[in-house]
Amino acid sequence: MKMDTLSKAGFLTSTIVHLDQSGSVISVKLYPKKIYRATVVHRNNSTVTFKGSEQGPVPDLTAYILKLEHERAAKEKLAGQDNRSFLAKYWMYIVPLVMFVILSGSNADPGASRPQQNR
Repeated sequence: MKMDTLSKAGFLTSTIVHLDQSGSVISVKLYPKKIYRATVVHRNNSTVTFKGSEQGPVPDLTAYILKLEHERAAKEKLAGQDNRSFLAKYWMYIVPLVMFVILSGSNADPGASRPQQNR
């Protein structure tokens, strides 16, 4: 379609041409600006805009990798600190359990453990 045809029909247009990095056309968009009466004035005020591709933001990978290394080092440091034995780690749970077993066993019937004597 020729631009002159649109102008004669009474359209003012805005055309945007998108280009890639090498300058090749990616897409063309045609937008109507305004419709006027073609019988009044014949003018061609259409605009053409060329837009190149823009590079998006690049992630900061070095800071992220450093953060991961610091976290891994902190985990290794915490994992290496606790080299105690099982009893040294969990004595506070074992002692009350042993005390409970000892005390509950002492409340049993004292005569039940002795054999009965024949009279």
